[in-house]
Amino acid sequence: MEPLEYLRALYPKLVNGSLTTDELAWLENYFNTGEPEVLYELIRAELSLTDEVAPAANQQEQTVLDQVFGRVLSGIHKMASAQPRRLWPRYAAAASIILALSVGGYFLLHKHTSLQTAQNRQHDLSPGTNKAILKTGYGQTFVLNTVQNGTLQKQGNLAINKISAAQLTYNAVGISQNPEQQIVYDTLTNPCGGANYNLKLADGTRILLNAATIIRYPENFTGNQRQVELISGEAYIEVVHNAQMPFRLITHNLVVNDIGTHFNISAYDDDNSMRATLTEGSIRVTRNGASVLLKPGQEMVTAYHNGAMTVKPADMEETLAWTNGLFHFDHTDLQTVMRQLSRWYNVQVVYEGQVPNYAINGEIYRNLKASQLFEGLNYSKVKFRIEGNKIIVSNK
Repeated sequence: MEPLEYLRALYPKLVNGSLTTDELAWLENYFNTGEPEVLYELIRAELSLTDEVAPAANQQEQTVLDQVFGRVLSGIHKMASAQPRRLWPRYAAAASIILALSVGGYFLLHKHTSLQTAQNRQHDLSPGTNKAILKTGYGQTFVLNTVQNGTLQKQGNLAINKISAAQLTYNAVGISQNPEQQIVYDTLTNPCGGANYNLKLADGTRILLNAATIIRYPENFTGNQRQVELISGEAYIEVVHNAQMPFRLITHNLVVNDIGTHFNISAYDDDNSMRATLTEGSIRVTRNGASVLLKPGQEMVTAYHNGAMTVKPADMEETLAWTNGLFHFDHTDLQTVMRQLSRWYNVQVVYEGQVPNYAINGEIYRNLKASQLFEGLNYSKVKFRIEGNKIIVSNK
């Protein structure tokens, strides 16, 4: 069979993720030496929903096709190689509605506006915005997007400064070693619909808060340890190590002890489990008297209803996607996806009828409106519609 005919024969298998190892190897070799225009034609034919090859792309469409082609190739490379590599390259295509919906990394850009899409645009949902709320131990409450940058509070040797729309910093002159000194606790809430928020503690530790996250911490650290509580939600923490004053994070009945650490912690009340994922250094995680030590690239998973802790290799792309402004789904079940969207768009998710818990694959920027994201997700086996403050999920 001629190469072009073989490529066309493999194309449907690329879409549904059923390529064999030999076929994957052939594709990788072909696209290292072949012409990309062939794949462009195939993609354009699919996008135009006809059996004919679509006319030549204009400059704007060609730019999008370049992005699609790059992501398809990256998906092929990922399947064909056992060597670890970055899953997909980053493109600044936030306005493009591109989502991977197959294991092979096939990306779709729908050029027709459906009735449901038009209706969703009329009742659209905006992505997360800055709306964090600070409640100090002295009884003051600051809705941070309504106050100017600068010093919010100054008590003794500590000042709380709003640096930008998405950053709060605690500046202390020295850390007290006096265990008798009174500890004042502040609470920072990044509600549903809140964009990522940056917090720098008095010891220099940096914390990034995801939407629907509440964290409680001392304004200044005293005594022989530093203790922070994640009440609910998800945070990425870069700890400033201090052997004389160890850092520990508590969430529910889970304790994470720092041993020089960057880690992600997820403990949403509406999830089934808690996860601690280590990116740098080392942490010891303790629950109900049992403990595990994590190495970089590992994660600990424990269900809320029992104390068993499981350590396994982490999917770092999926875990850290939110810190890079992305949704990343790798065989992620539909209900988990919808919980993420519920927090980000600050909406209720309603399932209409019996909707199977399908697996979703792909990556898309979080700064899209809901209707744009759903244009990509509508290529799955379910459909989505926006009604007021609700996302309705149903079978097609």
